[in-house]
Amino acid sequence: MRVPKLSIALLVLSLGYLQPVTTWAEQDMVWTSAPLLLPAAVKGADRRTQSLVQPVNLTTTQVMVFPPIGGGKPSEPWAAEAQAVDTFSIKGKGIGNYHWLASSSEDGKSLASSVYYFSNPGAAPRELLQQNMATLAVKPLALPREHNQYRANETWQFQTTLQGKPLSNASVRFETSNGTNQTLTTDAQGQVVLTFPDDFKTIKDAHQQHGGGHGGHGGHGMNTAQFVVSVEHEGITSAFNYKYAPDAFTNKAVLPALGFALGGMLLASPLLWRRKKA
Repeated sequence: MRVPKLSIALLVLSLGYLQPVTTWAEQDMVWTSAPLLLPAAVKGADRRTQSLVQPVNLTTTQVMVFPPIGGGKPSEPWAAEAQAVDTFSIKGKGIGNYHWLASSSEDGKSLASSVYYFSNPGAAPRELLQQNMATLAVKPLALPREHNQYRANETWQFQTTLQGKPLSNASVRFETSNGTNQTLTTDAQGQVVLTFPDDFKTIKDAHQQHGGGHGGHGGHGMNTAQFVVSVEHEGITSAFNYKYAPDAFTNKAVLPALGFALGGMLLASPLLWRRKKA
């Protein structure tokens, strides 16, 4: 069977967007010195119920998992199971939606936090975010809804607290794995307004990281980069890290989807050709 030249061209285009799947925990963390909790995929596991997390820039022996709160009842956290090579296994225990992850260094001077999304049904994260889970904390006031995520050119609010109370006039550092580095100052409510940068300089940059990390949330494999928001106060550093994606309306996000769509058309073309011939 002769394959049309157009089909060959479409195949080349689609394959150009396929990248080897890696995790942030396997890569060089030179882009920040802040403490991080990064996802690492579990081979053969269902990401809706289980994943691995690896502390980076942080020496710790424990990662705590805080499930979502339902009906106003405080959540009962549990310790993630320690694995080999400084990794910890987190499980949803049948509870879905966002789970808060928290860890601290052995000397208590470095605090890391993140969230992991289990796609099973679960309570909304509003009450979860209102919990006081660290002496010094920085956290988002809201998290993206299901099938959404933080995106370039979007504006979101984050808050810094000390002993559960807003920490005003504090310097907050905002860094991304694509090279953005900003410093902002909290207002009287301990809040800063962050606009996620459109720092995916090329289509290739937008494909360097893979959205499988941090759970099956936001597009089932859509490529993303990492960000961290950190604050230092009286010798203690606290940080929150997660992922963000390119602007949904830029070529950096649209073209990859187009490439995969064209690839699907190419795979279907032999079937259509045979049907037409028959």
